[in-house]
Amino acid sequence: MICTDATYHGNILMGQDRLTVIDFDEALIPTFMMIRRMAQVGWLHQRPEIDAREFMETAGPEVCRQCAAFKPPF
Repeated sequence: MICTDATYHGNILMGQDRLTVIDFDEALIPTFMMIRRMAQVGWLHQRPEIDAREFMETAGPEVCRQCAAFKPPF
Protein backbone atom coordinates (compact mmCIF):
# COMPACT_ATOMS: atom_id res chain seq x y z
CA MET A 1 0.00 0.00 0.00
CA ILE A 2 1.38 3.39 -0.93
CA CYS A 3 0.25 6.22 1.28
CA THR A 4 0.67 9.56 -0.47
CA ASP A 5 0.35 11.59 2.71
CA ALA A 6 2.97 9.58 4.62
CA THR A 7 6.31 11.02 5.61
CA TYR A 8 9.50 9.10 6.29
CA HIS A 9 11.72 9.84 9.28
CA GLY A 10 14.61 7.39 9.74
CA ASN A 11 13.08 3.96 10.24
CA ILE A 12 9.59 5.30 10.99
CA LEU A 13 6.92 5.82 8.35
CA MET A 14 4.41 8.33 9.66
CA GLY A 15 1.02 8.53 7.98
CA GLN A 16 -2.46 9.58 9.03
CA ASP A 17 -3.11 7.98 12.42
CA ARG A 18 -0.38 5.35 12.60
CA LEU A 19 3.36 4.87 12.77
CA THR A 20 5.18 1.97 11.12
CA VAL A 21 8.71 0.96 12.01
CA ILE A 22 10.61 -0.21 8.95
CA ASP A 23 13.95 -1.97 8.77
CA PHE A 24 14.64 -1.46 5.08
CA ASP A 25 17.67 -3.75 4.99
CA GLU A 26 15.67 -6.78 6.10
CA ALA A 27 12.30 -5.80 4.66
CA LEU A 28 13.51 -5.39 1.09
CA ILE A 29 15.57 -8.57 0.75
CA PRO A 30 12.55 -10.87 0.11
CA THR A 31 11.19 -8.33 -2.39
CA PHE A 32 14.54 -8.13 -4.17
CA MET A 33 14.85 -11.94 -4.29
CA MET A 34 11.34 -12.30 -5.75
CA ILE A 35 11.97 -9.65 -8.42
CA ARG A 36 15.34 -11.18 -9.26
CA ARG A 37 13.77 -14.63 -9.71
CA MET A 38 11.02 -13.12 -11.90
CA ALA A 39 13.71 -11.48 -14.06
CA GLN A 40 15.59 -14.78 -14.37
CA VAL A 41 12.46 -16.63 -15.45
CA GLY A 42 11.58 -13.91 -17.98
CA TRP A 43 15.12 -13.75 -19.35
CA LEU A 44 15.29 -17.51 -19.85
CA HIS A 45 11.79 -17.60 -21.35
CA GLN A 46 12.98 -15.20 -24.07
CA ARG A 47 15.96 -17.43 -24.90
CA PRO A 48 14.65 -20.81 -26.06
CA GLU A 49 18.12 -21.77 -27.27
CA ILE A 50 19.17 -22.16 -23.62
CA ASP A 51 18.13 -25.47 -22.10
CA ALA A 52 16.80 -24.31 -18.74
CA ARG A 53 14.02 -26.85 -18.29
CA GLU A 54 15.35 -28.11 -14.97
CA PHE A 55 15.71 -24.57 -13.61
CA MET A 56 12.28 -23.53 -14.89
CA GLU A 57 10.59 -26.59 -13.37
CA THR A 58 11.54 -25.37 -9.92
CA ALA A 59 11.83 -21.61 -10.44
CA GLY A 60 8.49 -21.17 -12.22
CA PRO A 61 6.31 -22.58 -9.41
CA GLU A 62 8.57 -20.97 -6.79
CA VAL A 63 8.18 -17.46 -8.21
CA CYS A 64 4.41 -17.97 -8.55
CA ARG A 65 4.22 -18.93 -4.84
CA GLN A 66 6.34 -15.92 -3.89
CA CYS A 67 4.12 -13.56 -5.89
CA ALA A 68 0.93 -15.03 -4.44
CA ALA A 69 2.25 -14.68 -0.88
CA PHE A 70 3.84 -11.26 -1.40
CA LYS A 71 3.04 -8.59 1.15
CA PRO A 72 4.63 -5.15 0.71
CA PRO A 73 7.24 -4.48 3.42
CA PHE A 74 5.53 -1.25 4.50
